[in-house]
Amino acid sequence: MNKTDLGQLAMLIRQKHDELLAHWRGEVRLLAIAEHLDVPTLDDHIPDLLEELACELEAACDETLIEAHLKQNPDAMRRSLKRI
Repeated sequence: MNKTDLGQLAMLIRQKHDELLAHWRGEVRLLAIAEHLDVPTLDDHIPDLLEELACELEAACDETLIEAHLKQNPDAMRRSLKRI
């Protein structure tokens, strides 16, 4: 995927947020264990996950996911540099 596509996907996730959540709930309710759960329980961390995904896709427009991860994880950065 090119950087433009990643940015458009991030925008689409944000625009379709409510629809994605509704689809998520519908799919989870197909599971016998979840069919009687209320909306807050079904959603749990999914809204945050969607926002984090959109943010990561936008970050990928500016840099690779690996570069972004290494910046956020100094220990991984040091281990990577030792291998070089």
